[in-house]
Amino acid sequence: MSTIRRLSNELSAVLSLRVAFLVMLLVIVIPFLSYTVNDYSQNAWISVIKTIAKNESCTPWEINNVARKVFNFYEPKDSQLINLHIESPFVPTFDRDYDHATSVLRASNSYVFLSTYFVSNASLAASVARGYTNAARYLLPTGSSDDPSKIYFTVSLTLDETIPNQLNSLYGILIIVLVIMVLVGFSASFNNAVQMLVVKPMGKMVSILSHRHFSR
Repeated sequence: MSTIRRLSNELSAVLSLRVAFLVMLLVIVIPFLSYTVNDYSQNAWISVIKTIAKNESCTPWEINNVARKVFNFYEPKDSQLINLHIESPFVPTFDRDYDHATSVLRASNSYVFLSTYFVSNASLAASVARGYTNAARYLLPTGSSDDPSKIYFTVSLTLDETIPNQLNSLYGILIIVLVIMVLVGFSASFNNAVQMLVVKPMGKMVSILSHRHFSR
């Protein structure tokens, strides 16, 4: 019984150690196979653009300047800017398409970040009185909202997320391959441990007992 207890303890120790190593390996490696990034730059840029667009002192130069900054920000990144749309009551609507690396852009890889803001008819009328004649075309009784006293304007940017999605898919495949390889390797390792610690000693014991029995 002491021999059986010793074999059981050794087998439990080996299996526990290898299971712990398996868990540690997966916990350490899997985070490196993830592309998930918490990027809040889109909301930040839209907030900046809205602040500029609804300002009475807004000029076409300021709109073009902030558009250039948005493009320069996304140019070195995997997420590529493909469209920027800015509506303002004080300058002509800015809408520009940008070239992107993806030759064929899937609809599922195109992400639109859109937000609206409103300007009251009273503010527009006051702007017209001060000489902002471009605002007069927005003095409509219904506007684009249910409230006739407000006019809503849209700001949006469209990003090409082809590269991030491709990398996420690649890392997902690598994780599946890694898990399969680890499970197969550790299954073989567990089997080898059982063979060395249990099967072979038990085989020797049975062989010795059989030899003694036939010797008698």
